Amino acid sequence: MKIKQLIYFLLLLAFPKLGVAQEIIVKSFEEASATSLGKTIGDIPKTNQGEDAAVVVVKVHRNDISFEGRILRDLQGQEYSYENGEYTLYVAPRSKSITIKIPGFNDKRVNVADYENTIPDGLQSRRMYVMYVNVVPKSVLGGRNLSWGISGGYLMPMISESADNFTGSPINYGLGNSSENADYKNQKGFIIGINADIRMHKNFYLNIGINYGEYTYTNELTGFVEGRYALNAVISKPAYLRAKESYKQSFLEVPIYVSYRFPVTKRSNIQLGVGPVVSYGLSSKMKFANELMYSGLDNVTTNSQVINYIEYMGDMDLYSKSINYSQNYSYVNVGDVIEKKNLNYTASPLKRLNFSVGAYLAYEIHGISLSVHYRYMINNMADNSFWEGSRINIHNSPNTSMPEYKLRHNFLQFKIGYTLRY
Repeated sequence: MKIKQLIYFLLLLAFPKLGVAQEIIVKSFEEASATSLGKTIGDIPKTNQGEDAAVVVVKVHRNDISFEGRILRDLQGQEYSYENGEYTLYVAPRSKSITIKIPGFNDKRVNVADYENTIPDGLQSRRMYVMYVNVVPKSVLGGRNLSWGISGGYLMPMISESADNFTGSPINYGLGNSSENADYKNQKGFIIGINADIRMHKNFYLNIGINYGEYTYTNELTGFVEGRYALNAVISKPAYLRAKESYKQSFLEVPIYVSYRFPVTKRSNIQLGVGPVVSYGLSSKMKFANELMYSGLDNVTTNSQVINYIEYMGDMDLYSKSINYSQNYSYVNVGDVIEKKNLNYTASPLKRLNFSVGAYLAYEIHGISLSVHYRYMINNMADNSFWEGSRINIHNSPNTSMPEYKLRHNFLQFKIGYTLRY
């Protein structure tokens, strides 16, 4: 952005009235038939030199416009008339320009020679013309009132948790204190979508879109644990725990933003938007691999075998109510024993439908935009029927529930987009 444009933007913020300078835009100036305008040839007067005048119909929905130039009086002695959003005036054929005057606006001089099929010099036949005029503030952006766009970019999830005692993961490791707190890392993703940009009034827009987002993150936990079961026998000696959880989320969201545009030039602007965002979870997959390592513990089974470690591996969609996993017991003298397991719950860990409030800041030039978005989740994404119970208790751990657990997935997005605006 140029220094001059930046200064103008800052002045607009401090003194909004600076942005209301206005202009008159002539969209077209075209020849038309008398019947299409509801006129008759007999309505057209002659000039003092006996020349034919041309009828010019100015279509602009205002009733406070006046005109200057070589304008002739009609049969009633008026220079022009207004009816149903149209001015009718009679212009001498040698007239080269017409000046349009509106209170509070800068005068607009229309050089008719700049337009095709305009009034020729030395007109020998009676003709009619239509001038389409648009009256807008200079600070109003150009482009269509309804535009379609696409966007995509980098998504950074920011996972927020809180509870009365500790904030663990869906898997119950039985520690029951801050050492079990989930530490979500490697948070990254992408988002793509389409949107409709609707002008509501001047520079106020309604921006509605539908986006697809996908992101991943991990959680790891290490440390010594006690009192875990192995083949129906309690192991009192501490075991070393090494656990890793990998998550992959996908969702659809519908942002509904009310946006205001600060013009920088006629085809560039700075945008501020805010509004609600509705999201629906498509999938929330968690894969885990947990290992409990022992130091040659014996007498843990009825056949007095010596166990080295127990490994748990599985996956779960956190929007579902069941989980499949496997337990792999490794014995010194016997080898591995693998057992397939399934657990079912009355509630799923996460809720699919969630509500947020979002805001964004963007700079657009010629339809190309760079933007940063922030989305804050309002509701609790976690279903407490699951989190205040035993959670996923594959380790046969003590029941360490998390009362008043709250989980929110907030997002920071950096996007590039294109809007077919012109």
